[in-house]
Amino acid sequence: MHVQRMVTPEGKSRPKVVLADDHRDTLETLAALLSADFEILAGVPDGRQAVSLTLNPDIVVLDYSMPELDGIQTLRELRRLGSPTKIVLNTLHEADELVIEAAKAGANAYVLKTRTFSDLSRALNHALAGRLFVPSLTSLTAAARYGHTVQFHMNDSLFLDEVSRFVGSTLWSEEPIVIAATRETRDGIAHRLKAQGVDLKEKTERGQYIVMDAAESLSQFMRDGRPDDKRVADVMDTLNRLRLSSESGRQSRLTIFGEMAVILYRNGNITAAVEVERIWNELTKPLPLLTVCSYPIECFQDGLTRNSLVNVSAEHVAVTHT
Repeated sequence: MHVQRMVTPEGKSRPKVVLADDHRDTLETLAALLSADFEILAGVPDGRQAVSLTLNPDIVVLDYSMPELDGIQTLRELRRLGSPTKIVLNTLHEADELVIEAAKAGANAYVLKTRTFSDLSRALNHALAGRLFVPSLTSLTAAARYGHTVQFHMNDSLFLDEVSRFVGSTLWSEEPIVIAATRETRDGIAHRLKAQGVDLKEKTERGQYIVMDAAESLSQFMRDGRPDDKRVADVMDTLNRLRLSSESGRQSRLTIFGEMAVILYRNGNITAAVEVERIWNELTKPLPLLTVCSYPIECFQDGLTRNSLVNVSAEHVAVTHT
């Protein structure tokens, strides 16, 4: 068995990583990319060798298309053997169906090779912290199913395109969705959905498409610059009753897309924004709700807010970057 040993800088203890990809140059590129923050134990050219290694890494990064065992087969075999290691797929395959298949098989992150340089290191850190990382909102909604999730984006037309696809797929599934967003985001979504032929008037009348202003929604539970736990619970109760009143009743999932905390960030009230996320996370855990909190990455660009990105991420079960 050929195992390519990777040389990494000496220093503090770092998470241990094994890389598996059938292209030697890719292995070397990944090792160079990750070596500042992770200890690269080895690089192997196929899934069979990744399974047979006895190095006990914290993370295994797998290509999808490999000889012997492909990425999904390797993932399944590692889970069958009871491996507790975090497993990250790094692949060219973009289909949501593959992302969902990987998540169901026990993957902790799914990264597109076209975004390796921007996403891989972050995805490894999210996986180590126990959060699922996926490449798109549409894959997030199926892979996570329920829970408090977050999207970080560049606040451009691509962001609105992706959110509109996500909202459209939710409407197509006949599940209700609440959008608590800024006017710009609400208008951008509506414009794109109408262009796709979605009858928003009919969806609204059926109670399937509910649109709210983020600032007005925020004012329902903010008091003296801080979120009031009881008022947040009242809002949550209202949303759950809305879910129960939908056509599917108790069997339905309610999806919520929100930009409320972004307003607090932009007003400089970072502590309150993180507190809103904490309260929301606790309240939604027992309910069949999928919440997607959406943040422009610009919210975390300066010295005051950069460290809070970790605190915001910690209150979510799954993450995607747009």
